[in-house]
Amino acid sequence: MKEDKFEMHLRSTNLSENTITSYTFAVRQYFTKFGSVNKQNLRAYKMWLIESYKPQTVNLRIRAMNCYLDSIGKQEWGLQFVKVQQKAFLENVISEADYEYLKNCLQEDGDTFWYFVVRFMGATGVRVSELVQFKAEHVKIGYVDLYSKGGKLRRIYIPKALREEALAWLKERGQESGFLFLNRQGKKITGRPETILVAYGEGKAAEGIRLAGALRGEGKRTKLASRPMIKAEAMQAVKENHCNELRYVED
Repeated sequence: MKEDKFEMHLRSTNLSENTITSYTFAVRQYFTKFGSVNKQNLRAYKMWLIESYKPQTVNLRIRAMNCYLDSIGKQEWGLQFVKVQQKAFLENVISEADYEYLKNCLQEDGDTFWYFVVRFMGATGVRVSELVQFKAEHVKIGYVDLYSKGGKLRRIYIPKALREEALAWLKERGQESGFLFLNRQGKKITGRPETILVAYGEGKAAEGIRLAGALRGEGKRTKLASRPMIKAEAMQAVKENHCNELRYVED
């Protein structure tokens, strides 16, 4: 059978078992619908794929057929891949309503520590690994300088409203210097915002896990799903500090 010869060809090229299975399935699918290989049947197969599958699957089947055509010396009959529309948004972000809900729950429960974790992430757009480097000294001067992976210096400004609220929090704690976010042993917290779910209680654990995972964003900066909301006071802070880049400012 044609599929058996094709499988032997694939194995000779040291492809993975999953790829071989996927490619042979596509070829078998083609010959089930069309008895022979020609340009007309190939075009009809592509149209059927487009009508039946998502673009990623269509391209996978086309790649398999093109590989088969190469194996029989018909490279010139190769099919063109379909364009995959890239999403203009991220799915692993929390909405503005979720963000406000999370802040309010933490504030109502009196959990100011995690409240400020969320506030600083939302107001500055920093990564968790960057957040743990914030110190009381940074709150006092209104910004923090961090070095990125490429060795470039990046200055992150703290909005006026958050700065004033954080200064009051530090005064209440009696903290004049040092890292803002410490664990029970007095050391910097780790980059695990899943701990936020503790503030939700058992009844809201699932929601806490979802929001905490969204805050982590798989290593990406935290963003809101809605359009950026830049308040007058935040813009004024940017102007006063001559900041030419504003990644995110919370409502």
